[in-house]
Amino acid sequence: MKLTPQQHAAIHRIGQDVCVIAGPGSGKTRVLAERFSWLVTEKDISPRNILALTFTDKASSEIKDRVAKTLSVRAPHLAAEVELAPISTFHSLCARILKEFSIAAGIDPATELWDERIASAELHASAESVLNDAARNEKAALRSLFTTWNTTNLVPDLCGLYQKILSLSDEFPGPGQPLNLPGLLADFIALGEDVYGAKATTPISQSFHEKFRERFTEFRQLGFDPRWDHIAAIDSFPKRGNLPKGIKEPAKLFYDYFPQISSLLVSALVSPERNYLIEILRRIEADFEQRKIAAARMDFHDLEHRSIRLLRSNPRVREELQRRFEHILMDEMQDTNPIQWKLLELIRTPANFFAVGDVNQSIYGFRFAAPVEFIAYRDSIAESGGEIDFLGDNFRSRAEILSFTATVSNGLHGIEPTQLRAGRNFTTQNAAVSLHSFERHEDEFRWIAEEVSALKDNFIVEPKDGAPLRRLALSDIAILCRTSSKAEAIAATLADHNFAYTLGGGRKFYDTQEVADLICYLEVLANPTNTIALAAVLRSPLVGLSDDQLLENYIDPNFNRRLESQRKRLDAVPPDRLLVEVLDASGYANTLNPGASANVEKFLRIVREQWQIGPSNIRAFVDEMQSMRQAAQEKSAPVADSGQAIQILTVHASKGLEFPVVFVAGAYFSTPANRATLSFAPPNRVGVRWTNPINGKPLPDRPASLIAAEQKEEEEKELQRQLYVALTRAEQKLYVSWAGKQKRGWLKYLDAHKDLSYPEGDELQLLQAGEAQPLPSSPLLLRPLPRQPLILSSSTPTDIAKFANCPRRFFLDRLANLQTLPSATTPLDFTDPDEEDPAPGATDLGTAVHQILGRQTVDEDFPEARSLAQVFLDSPLAKRANDARWIEREFDFVYSLEDLVLQGQIDLSFEEANGEITIIDYKTDHVASHRYDMQLAFYREAIAKLYPGQSIRSYLYFLRTNQVIEATLPIDLKLIRRFRSGEDFSTREGPQCERCPHLAKACPVISISS
Repeated sequence: MKLTPQQHAAIHRIGQDVCVIAGPGSGKTRVLAERFSWLVTEKDISPRNILALTFTDKASSEIKDRVAKTLSVRAPHLAAEVELAPISTFHSLCARILKEFSIAAGIDPATELWDERIASAELHASAESVLNDAARNEKAALRSLFTTWNTTNLVPDLCGLYQKILSLSDEFPGPGQPLNLPGLLADFIALGEDVYGAKATTPISQSFHEKFRERFTEFRQLGFDPRWDHIAAIDSFPKRGNLPKGIKEPAKLFYDYFPQISSLLVSALVSPERNYLIEILRRIEADFEQRKIAAARMDFHDLEHRSIRLLRSNPRVREELQRRFEHILMDEMQDTNPIQWKLLELIRTPANFFAVGDVNQSIYGFRFAAPVEFIAYRDSIAESGGEIDFLGDNFRSRAEILSFTATVSNGLHGIEPTQLRAGRNFTTQNAAVSLHSFERHEDEFRWIAEEVSALKDNFIVEPKDGAPLRRLALSDIAILCRTSSKAEAIAATLADHNFAYTLGGGRKFYDTQEVADLICYLEVLANPTNTIALAAVLRSPLVGLSDDQLLENYIDPNFNRRLESQRKRLDAVPPDRLLVEVLDASGYANTLNPGASANVEKFLRIVREQWQIGPSNIRAFVDEMQSMRQAAQEKSAPVADSGQAIQILTVHASKGLEFPVVFVAGAYFSTPANRATLSFAPPNRVGVRWTNPINGKPLPDRPASLIAAEQKEEEEKELQRQLYVALTRAEQKLYVSWAGKQKRGWLKYLDAHKDLSYPEGDELQLLQAGEAQPLPSSPLLLRPLPRQPLILSSSTPTDIAKFANCPRRFFLDRLANLQTLPSATTPLDFTDPDEEDPAPGATDLGTAVHQILGRQTVDEDFPEARSLAQVFLDSPLAKRANDARWIEREFDFVYSLEDLVLQGQIDLSFEEANGEITIIDYKTDHVASHRYDMQLAFYREAIAKLYPGQSIRSYLYFLRTNQVIEATLPIDLKLIRRFRSGEDFSTREGPQCERCPHLAKACPVISISS
C-alpha cells in the first residue's frame, strides 16, 4: 500500500527529534519499520546502529520481520544484518548493557536474571523476615505502627509499595519533614471565627449557627498542639446546608479546609509511625538485595536501575552508547514509565530520536505507564519550533464507527481531540454501529450469543488485503469487556450455546481452576494428610466424584492405585511427568477449552523449570510453588492459535488488535474506590491510610490525600481512554451493550448518545482520506420491535401509564431505551406521554420538593421548592397527617398483580383516628388529574395488601395551584394483562403525536394533521 502524505512526511523528517501521534489503525508499526529501512537505505546507517525499543517480545519480532522483509527487496545485502540489530524491549536492552559493561557496573559477569515469579516470592520472603525480626526486637515500635496502620494484607501491601517505588522513581523515600501544625490550626480557627461572628437571620441558619458555635467553642479549647481529639471535633461540626449568603460564604471557606487540616493533623500525629514504616521498607530492600547477591541474581527492576546508575556515573560508557545508537526509534511511547524515560534521556542525543505513540491509547496505568512523559516530549518539540506529525488516516474501521467514536469522545477530558479520517473503502453495506440496553446482565450475555448465531449465517467479511469477500468466521468476532469477571460470565453463556471461544486477559494464572487443580494434586502427592487438597482433587475432573460420593467416603480404586504408585516414585520422577500421567489417565485435557489447555501447558513448563533449579525434595518444592502462587501476578497463558473461536478479551488484552465484528459488552459497571493502605507518587511521596484510635475510622495522611485526588483524576481519564480503545478495535460492525440504568462505568460517556447509532449534525464531519464528507443525517434504531411476545415480569405504575397512552412509545422509550425514564423511586411529575417535555430545571424542582416534604436534606438553595413545599405544610391535610396514628413518608412498595411485580414509592400515607388510611401524592405541575388516576389506583392496591379491609382514600395535591383532587379510578385488569403479555406495541395516534420525539423516526406515524 502506498504511503500517505502524512506517513511519508513523518518517515523522512530530519533535523529534529520526531514525534508521531499515531491514531488507531493508522499504520504506526509500518511507519516505524519504514523509518528504520529508510535510515538504512537512504542515510547509510548500519542496522546495528539503530536502536528500536518496544514493550513486548512479540512487538519487537514484528518490527524486525517487517524491516527484514523491506530490506530483502531494497537492500538484499543488508537484510541479514537485521538479525543483529538492537530491536528489543527495554529489559533486553538493559540486560545487554549490563552484560557488556558488567565490570564498570560492579556486577559479577556470572549474575543471571531471576524469573519474575521467583523474584516476587523472594521479595515476599524478605518482607516476612524483616517483620519477624522486628517482632522479636522492636515490639513497642511495631505495636505502635500496627495500632494506627490497620491493614489485613501486611506483606502484600509492603511489597506492592516497594514495586511501585521502583517503577516510578530512582529515589527511595526518606523520613517526612516536620509540619508547622500550630500555625495551620491558627489559620483554621481564624476561618471559623468568621463563621462564628456571622449573622444568622432565618430559622434554618439560626439552628445551624447555634450548633456551629457550640462545636467551634469546643474545638478552640483543644489548643494548638495536634491531638486525635482535633479530628474527632472536626467530624462533629454540623453539616453545611442551605444557608443565606451572610453565613454561606465564610462557612464555605471554613468547610473547604476540612480535608486539608484533617490530613495534615493525621500526618503530624503519626509522624513516628510513618518514619518507622519507611525504615521497615528500607530494611526489606536491604534484605532483598542480600538475597539477590547470595544467589548471584538480579530482578527486572535491577536491569533498569543499574543501567541508569551506570550511565549516570560513567561518562565513558554513556558516550559509547550514544555513539553506537546513531538513531533511536521508540514504539508506543505513551506506555513508558518514568524510569524508562530517564534511561532514554541518558542514551539519546539531539535530533536522533523518533517516537511513535498516542496519548488517547494510554491504558496501562496499572503497569505504571505515564503518558505525561509523551506529552512533555511532544510539547518540548513544539516549543522549540519543531513539527509534530499526526497520522489520522484510519485504515481499519468504517466511517460510521470512527464518527461514533469521535462523537462519544468529544469533550472527555481524558481524550485529546483528534480528527480520524476513514482511509479504507468498503464495498459492502451494513448498519455499522448499534447500541443495546438490557435489564439484567444475563439478558445481555444471552443476546450476545443469539446475535453471534445470526451473524454467523448472514454477515459478510471484507478482508483488508483485498481478498475475496467471505462469510464470517467465529475468529472474526471479538467480545471486549473491562473486567475479567464479565469476560468469564460471557464465556459461560457462549459455552451454554455451544460456541468455541478463547478467553484472554482473564483471571490471574494461578487463580484459574485448571492450575489450582494441579497445585492441589501436587499437595496431595507431597502430603497424604492434606484432606482439603484431597477433597479438591476428588471433586475436580482429575477424579470427578460428586458431592454425595464425597460425603459417603467413596473410594476410587484406580485413583488410589495411581496415587500410591506415584508416591513411591517421587524421588526418581520429575513432578511434571507425574502430572502428565494423571492428566492422561483422567482425560482431564478433554474437558478444557483452548485457553485452559494453554494454561496447563504453561504450568507444566513452570514446574519443569523450577524442579531443575529448585529443591529436589517434593515437599519443599510444593512449598516453593505455593509461595510463587501467593506472590505472583502471573497472567493466563495466551492461546497460540485461536482457530475457529470467538475471542473474549479485556480491553487491555485487545490493544493493538482489530476484528471485523466487535462487541463492547458490559458498558455499565461500578468502579470500586481505591482502598489501598499505601500509595506512592514521584519523586518520593509515600501516602498511608491510618486508623483513628478514637473511632476506628480510616484517615489518609496528607500525601495519601493528595495522591488519592491525583489518582482519581487519572483513573477517570484512563477509563475514558479504555472506551476509546475498545470502540476503535472494530472494522465493519460495532455493538455496544449494557445492563443497568445509572450513569456508571462507560455508560457515563455513552448515555448522551445511546439513542443514535452514529452522530447527527452539520458541525460533525467525517473526513474520507483526503476530502471532507458529510455524515449521514438519520439515526439508526437501536432494536426493531420484537418478533415474538416480550413477557414483562416487573414494572412501575409510570410504565403502565405510558403503555396505556401509547404502547408504541412505551416500547421505544422503555424497552429500546431511546429515552431515559424515571426510576421507580423518582417523583413522577412531567412523565406523561401526552404532555410536552419538562421545562429546564423542572425535574430538579420536583425532586427538591419531594426531598423537603420527605424530610430529606436538599443540597441546593432552592427557594421555589421550599415555597411549593410550604403550600402543603400549611394545608389542612398536613395537619391531619400530624395528628395521625401512624405516618409513612417516601414509602417503597412491591407487590404482585396478575403475575406482574409492581414497585414504586408513595409520597405520604397515614392512618387517621377513625381508621381511614389516606394517601397523598404531591404534584408540582399544573392540574391534570386524569394523568395520575391510574397511578393512585396502584398505590391504593399496595396499601390494601398491607391493611386489608380498611377504608383507603387517595388524593392528588397540586402544589402550584394549591388544589386537592381525589383519585377514584379503579385498576384496569385488562390493561395489565395486555401489558404483561408483551404482544401489542401498536401506535395510538392522536394530537399527542405532534410532541412525540419518535414522530417520523422510530414510529411509523409520519405526521398528524392539525
